[in-house]
Amino acid sequence: VSPQPGSPHYTAILTPSGCKGGGVGILLSPQCTFQVLTSPPSLLFPSFESHCLRLFSPISLRIAVIYRPPGPVSNFLDNFSSWLTFFLSSEIPTIILGDFNIPVNLNSPATSQLLTLTSFGLTQSTNTSTHSNGNTLDRIFSHLCTSSILTNALLPLSDHSLIRFSLSLLIF
Repeated sequence: VSPQPGSPHYTAILTPSGCKGGGVGILLSPQCTFQVLTSPPSLLFPSFESHCLRLFSPISLRIAVIYRPPGPVSNFLDNFSSWLTFFLSSEIPTIILGDFNIPVNLNSPATSQLLTLTSFGLTQSTNTSTHSNGNTLDRIFSHLCTSSILTNALLPLSDHSLIRFSLSLLIF
């Protein structure tokens, strides 16, 4: 039986936000050893929020949770590309997930630009609706590992889906 989120069996690592709907965090099992990673001040952008960890055990992994507030995408893609260059600078398997607030199913330049993140060696595994209005706003990207969606179900207290996925590390 897995511990329930919010129980004493998890550690909550949070980065609060000053804006409505923002803030990011990660729930970790107490068996995890980790270090919170901070971006240099030159890579802190108003176009998105991030919370980053380096997991040491039970597996070696870098994790980033992203929140991009709704609104124009104008600076986000350039800012995010700059941040990715920093975050993906080591050869450690990486997972980047979160609410990007860019509907994939709309035929827009922002959607195609977001999908060009494959140039960073990222693979996107979210390809179905993750929001109650039918859009794909939440994404999971992986680098040097693969992720497979197990379930994608709407939650009663949110307009976003709970996305459960499995992670496989690549052996070199």
